[in-house]
Amino acid sequence: MGMTVLTYKERCIYDHGRLQWQLRLRALLGAGKGLAFLHNQTPHVIYRDFTPSNILLDQGYNGVLGDFGIARDGPTEDRSHISTRANGTLGYICPYYITTTRCLQYFPVDRPSMDEVVVELSL
Repeated sequence: MGMTVLTYKERCIYDHGRLQWQLRLRALLGAGKGLAFLHNQTPHVIYRDFTPSNILLDQGYNGVLGDFGIARDGPTEDRSHISTRANGTLGYICPYYITTTRCLQYFPVDRPSMDEVVVELSL
């Protein structure tokens, strides 16, 4: 199959159909599990570009994360900066991260992106 959630959703819109809720939830759940896996590594991996166009669908319409180009190791006890410049897709970047370029251990930088994707796929 090999397409992104965004591509599949647009195809359904142009074909006057709708992306079924079950498929939307399956894609979100798979991508969310991938994000949780990255965040549970030591050190944490910060994905930094969680968008519908980076959620790939396998043959069973399960969401899989793609495009790890700007992913970085997360903060450790002695290091809070993961870069000197905030990277990611505008509209999905965490507001705290874009203004400070800091990523604190207790602050989920990828969470606002996940929230935005959930809202976007619910429309």
